[in-house]
Amino acid sequence: MSKRVILISFAFALVGLSAEFLMFFFNKESLFTVVSEMQHVLSIVQIRTSGFLEYSLAWKGPTLGYPDMICYLMLLAGAILYMRSTGRETRLIRFVLAIILMSNALTAFFSILMPSSFRSEFQVASSWGWGIYGITLAKNVALAYLSYLALRVMHRGKVLVAVPPDADDASQPVWQKASGEQRFTNVVLDIIVCVLIFLPLGTRLAPDWLSWMEHTFGSRMGVFLLLVIARTFYYFLFETTLAATPGKLMTESRVVDVDGDRPTPGLIVKRTFARFIPFEPLTYFVEGLWHDELSYTRVVREKQTGVEGMRYWLVVPSIVVLVSLGLAADNVYKRHLENVREERLHDRDVAYMQYELSKLDTDHIIELYDTDPSSSPRSFYLKVEEVNGGDVTATLIKKNSSYYESLVEIREAFYNNALIRELTLVKFKRTVLEAAYTPDISDVERGEFRVADVLGDGRKFRMVRLDRLGCSSIFEQGMNEGSNLTGTLTLRLGNHGVRGYVTSIEILEGSLHWERAETDNEAPTRESVTMPDFFVKFSGYHSDERYKMKMMVTEAGGTERFYLIEGEGEDVTIRRLDE
Repeated sequence: MSKRVILISFAFALVGLSAEFLMFFFNKESLFTVVSEMQHVLSIVQIRTSGFLEYSLAWKGPTLGYPDMICYLMLLAGAILYMRSTGRETRLIRFVLAIILMSNALTAFFSILMPSSFRSEFQVASSWGWGIYGITLAKNVALAYLSYLALRVMHRGKVLVAVPPDADDASQPVWQKASGEQRFTNVVLDIIVCVLIFLPLGTRLAPDWLSWMEHTFGSRMGVFLLLVIARTFYYFLFETTLAATPGKLMTESRVVDVDGDRPTPGLIVKRTFARFIPFEPLTYFVEGLWHDELSYTRVVREKQTGVEGMRYWLVVPSIVVLVSLGLAADNVYKRHLENVREERLHDRDVAYMQYELSKLDTDHIIELYDTDPSSSPRSFYLKVEEVNGGDVTATLIKKNSSYYESLVEIREAFYNNALIRELTLVKFKRTVLEAAYTPDISDVERGEFRVADVLGDGRKFRMVRLDRLGCSSIFEQGMNEGSNLTGTLTLRLGNHGVRGYVTSIEILEGSLHWERAETDNEAPTRESVTMPDFFVKFSGYHSDERYKMKMMVTEAGGTERFYLIEGEGEDVTIRRLDE
């Protein structure tokens, strides 16, 4: 038993697990950039397709890399088994260390070839970014080297299983070939590991190259060529350095030449390319696998020194179950965050609707939605004609015998003095509209709404929108992005009403500064196909600072409309000021 192997394995597992959970201990937007860089530097296994390789300046909450988590827990379990068995049980620990070796070696190799793909926006934007890049590169090289040393130590302690010789045969011993079950297990495990190692490298580091492959050779041929390249790297590098792939290390088997010696790189090249002969796996049932026969190599058994029977194989599913429970808990946590966000957006919509109802006037358009799915049409638009205290008089907007399909069509008719309304007036109480819009988010989640008999014919409606003709109606989309690193805040806004432009923003509180856009911050209508929303950008942003500003929107007709924007971090509220 090697104390160095135990020390390396425990250090890798504990540092990796700490890196995975680091974001949960510093779950704050203002620390996101620094913590994500720390995660990147501390990561041990480079097989996750998000998180460490996904550099984003937008706070999305803490995330876990589940393939990484499984590897760290398997390494921890393997180190414990190795220590308790005094060095005899090596399968699990060798399997994970081989993954760490290859993932870090490939990451270091490609980071040298394509440094821009491995440097985050944070590193590019800072003067010491190349320092972080260098530290990360050195870490990858060190992890690969230490993993290789540990694997070599355990490899020296493994012996091959020899076939008992005849009594009169004193020739060189013949090593026992790996069984069919071992070969099949090797293939399955190696496919999984190959995908885990090369998927993040392909999807995150060379997306343009992958797209070119698919465009040039077609989607199917492109995927086939990518698999050929990945498997070529995978088998050549593993069998050249270790004479075994992770799958073979798990089943305690290795590659040798026909004399029982370590195969040369030339034989490994032949062996690797022979795998891609069509229908080559089927040759196992005829005369032996061609990639063995053509390369003069064999896969032989190592002597099993560890745990026997099914008890050992219960370790892996136990870890998978444990991580699955963690995944379920993480999903519950993410749903909680999403519910909090939805509740905030719902409260914003309720506040907007209540504010509009309190200011109800003759320029308002009310959109009602029939709760009966069999009704046609299901949407109706009412034009407010008179408001007398709590009594509201409106007309049903129609064009001849049909109905308007959208507010865009109604606005166009209104501007052209062609808006057609029924002569029959609809009278109802203002409280009826309040009853037609629920302030309870639990009802929204269940798809249940407070409904009102607005038209007086027994049909139930819920109010889905309340807009004003000839007026912009700016609202916050709930997908703002702020970064302490760059000191910028981007508000994503929408517009229910007429088209206009953000012409001035007066900062009333806080240190924000409006970055005026070249497009004059056009505020289009929400129904616009080409631009359903627009962005307003600020500098001088700090996530823990409150801010307040007054935004002026000049509408298409020249009317100036004012809005009050208040917020802290990425949470923003906006309401129109009647001036």
